[in-house]
Amino acid sequence: MRDQRWTRRHARVDVGADRRRMGRFRDGATVLSRALTTQLIVGLQDDAAVEAGVARAEDGDLPHARRLWAYLARHCAEPFTQEAVPILTLFAFVAWRQGDLIAARLALRDAITTDPDYELATGIHLGTIDGEDPRDWLASAREGRAHRTAHLQHAVEVASEYRPTADTTAVRYREALDAATCHHHDQVLSEEERLLARHGTIDLINGALVDFRNGRPQLTDEIAARIILGLQDPHTRDAALSTGEESDLPYERQLWGYIARRCVPPRTGKAPPLLTLLGWVAWRQGDTVTASHAFAEALGIYPGYTMATLLLDGIRMQCDPARLLATYRDAAAEFTASRPDLDTP
Repeated sequence: MRDQRWTRRHARVDVGADRRRMGRFRDGATVLSRALTTQLIVGLQDDAAVEAGVARAEDGDLPHARRLWAYLARHCAEPFTQEAVPILTLFAFVAWRQGDLIAARLALRDAITTDPDYELATGIHLGTIDGEDPRDWLASAREGRAHRTAHLQHAVEVASEYRPTADTTAVRYREALDAATCHHHDQVLSEEERLLARHGTIDLINGALVDFRNGRPQLTDEIAARIILGLQDPHTRDAALSTGEESDLPYERQLWGYIARRCVPPRTGKAPPLLTLLGWVAWRQGDTVTASHAFAEALGIYPGYTMATLLLDGIRMQCDPARLLATYRDAAAEFTASRPDLDTP
């Protein structure tokens, strides 16, 4: 399955961004190589690639697009007729734009007969019946594609905040995490020692935030590794959710991104708590795009990471993070009161 997703993703890039395929038909070509034909057919099973096909062709390219989609559809013979559905839909949309309703409806009939649940074919078919203007469909497809392209570009920019570093320091980070992990696993802690370790992690985080606030965003490898390991404990992570005030959010965001980048392979499994904290801070700042990407990245590493799921659902349901913050601060107050090395009532 992973290989299939990789194939479709890269085929989609070619369909959406490489105009040479259309250019070959524009220049009079009538055939493509078997490898390229297969690549395009597989790529067009992806909805984003079909959207690109709808949005891509200019008016002057419609005859060439029509020949290309017809050529690809003819290559979807049994037992691969299902693969022809999106291609027939693209052919129909081009024919509709050309005013050829007969060809459009014939292609849509074949597509819908093969897959009655293919919504794009059904929608275009209804559009041709209701007398809609295909230019409205084209404008909508282009707007949607532009929005998704901008979203993808933002995702690439966002990823630089937290993706593990690939430079020569990665070896150093890995060694620090390896050493800290070995020491951590060798310890057998009592309940009181476990509580002290949790509070010790919060102390390290607070100290790191002071450094970031003072413009010295540097942590020793050992301290960074200890924070990473400490945050694997859900109680410690929950306490960290309410660490800073509003004025501290930029420094918190820097800190979580900085430490998350240290979760280099094979220790990327340690990153979900950091990514969740980064997403939480971004959400509190009103940056739901970055927050969503960070939560999704955490879930991509560990699909069962409950806190990332809850916060991502909160964004989708347009919850108010201030109300959640109040809850986390109540929990943090209980956490602080549990500190065994302080004389609390």
